[in-house]
Amino acid sequence: MSSSAAAVLARRFSCPLIFASIRRTEGAHFIIEAEAPIYVAQTEDRNGDILAAVMEINRRLENFIRAWPEQWLWLHRRWPE
Repeated sequence: MSSSAAAVLARRFSCPLIFASIRRTEGAHFIIEAEAPIYVAQTEDRNGDILAAVMEINRRLENFIRAWPEQWLWLHRRWPE
């Protein structure tokens, strides 16, 4: 249930993906954190390259949610039953 569009475009144009998060600290104050770039492989296995990048994006998203679950908000059913 994850979009692969970012990984597809990053692979097509040979550009890195930057995973960033915004965390509210107090009132109207926020911390923005950008992580190390995600480089999408350019092998003969296009689908495998894209899948690996999407899995890395999801791993980083999971790390953020586990670290600050009170900051998590999603407006639709991300994980169907």
